[in-house]
Amino acid sequence: MFSPPVPAHLLLFRILNSTLISTNSPFYQAHCIHCRLPDSFCPCAKLKKTTLPFEIVLLTHSSEWQKNHNTGQWFTISADKVQRLIWSRKMPAVDIQPGDFLLFPGEQAVEITNQSSGVATPIKRLWLIDGTWQQAHKVLRQSPWLQAMPQLKLENIESQFNLRRNQRGLCTMESAITALSCAQPEFDDQHLWANFHQLQQAYQSISSGPAVD
Repeated sequence: MFSPPVPAHLLLFRILNSTLISTNSPFYQAHCIHCRLPDSFCPCAKLKKTTLPFEIVLLTHSSEWQKNHNTGQWFTISADKVQRLIWSRKMPAVDIQPGDFLLFPGEQAVEITNQSSGVATPIKRLWLIDGTWQQAHKVLRQSPWLQAMPQLKLENIESQFNLRRNQRGLCTMESAITALSCAQPEFDDQHLWANFHQLQQAYQSISSGPAVD
């Protein structure tokens, strides 16, 4: 059955009305430049920064760079010696040095606890790909210099991150904390885990809806 066109003034009203409704969301408010959560929900004053035993570099996929729930950014504001880079297929190759390792469960990857037993080269700079598993495989596939880096892997550990659907394994911040604890058993990860839970709870208190993609 043919439906008559909607008058222009009614169409404009619907558009404006839907915009007004959507902008009631806290995500349309001013945001903290550090945690990227709305100012009224920002937990940064409660966070404690941790000194790391070695440098960590987060190679972040471009589609993850500005997301409010990106745990790579959460980790960056929770610790020193963290460098966060945005990945590009055309980015200059990195000069790999002894002590550079990529945390990725490839076929040749070594358990990080075995690598840190005192016999092998100590970790000086640990690289993590910050993105979904699909994005991580793409980043590695399109970065020959990254493929040349020796790989480390973690044991299977259950994730406590519940803001995403259909993603197996640990999120970026969980991976970084776990790697630090495995590589340095004496490392105190208490504040990092506390920050992780505070930031996740802050995000959940804003978006009471389902997990995001």
